[in-house]
Amino acid sequence: MTLAAIRPLSSTEILDAAFQMYRRIFVPLVMLGAIGFLPFLIITFGFLASGNTTDPRMLTILVILLLPALLWYAVADAAMILITSEHYRARLMTPAAALRAVVPRFGRILLAALGKYGFLLGGFIVLMIMMMIVMFLIGLAIRTDNAAAFGVVVALFLMLVLVAWSLYALSRYFAIPGVVVLEDLSARAALARARVLSKGEIGKICKVYVITVLLIFIANAVVSVAVMIPFGMASLAANGFASLFNALSYPFFSVVTTLLYYDVRVRKEGYDLELMEQDLTAQAKTA
Repeated sequence: MTLAAIRPLSSTEILDAAFQMYRRIFVPLVMLGAIGFLPFLIITFGFLASGNTTDPRMLTILVILLLPALLWYAVADAAMILITSEHYRARLMTPAAALRAVVPRFGRILLAALGKYGFLLGGFIVLMIMMMIVMFLIGLAIRTDNAAAFGVVVALFLMLVLVAWSLYALSRYFAIPGVVVLEDLSARAALARARVLSKGEIGKICKVYVITVLLIFIANAVVSVAVMIPFGMASLAANGFASLFNALSYPFFSVVTTLLYYDVRVRKEGYDLELMEQDLTAQAKTA
């Protein structure tokens, strides 16, 4: 993909370009994805090997351990975004070079990711408190024999609200951790920058993310069912295959995020013209 290809793209064009880029740099992306998923693999296998998968205490420990794993994946995600960006601009980069560029920004990436997930979790808490209050007030007004049906309806509605909030929060801060490595910003500046970039673009970002998540979810579901039938749902082999496929598929999400970043900057800031000017200046200096 050449510099001339960096232009405003429709949602379908972004996904098509993402598939092309994913195929082009498949091996480097998978290597970085595997590094990002390594903590998940270790934690998951340790949890399954313990044999106490239904113990509430073990589940609590699992959730606590998965948080740093999620933050570590944000670092690997930044490396995948960086390597995708370089290839999008027709400049080659190896996975090792991407990691070397990202590691010095480790602290900023983690802080920005914490801000992003903190915004997401804060919204969860507020929404759940509001829903509990609404459930309590409405529950007082309905008949007892309708309580079970009412609970099911409220649970489904709450699930939809939380999914919608997750999509909004992730879209609002879609550019993190990309802006940390692509624009060399601090964590606080990256959070502010992500809000600026997503302003007025939430609808398109949500649309692209919904399609991307559905594609990854369907592919993961097919693979999970295929391996769980012969090995069993909670077996180490089944979870190993599922985790391996995650390492193969989730880098696609990073590619989509990178192309969304460029698309938003082109639309809002004329970034394609800026890059062309930089390219012409560089060519003039070498002439």
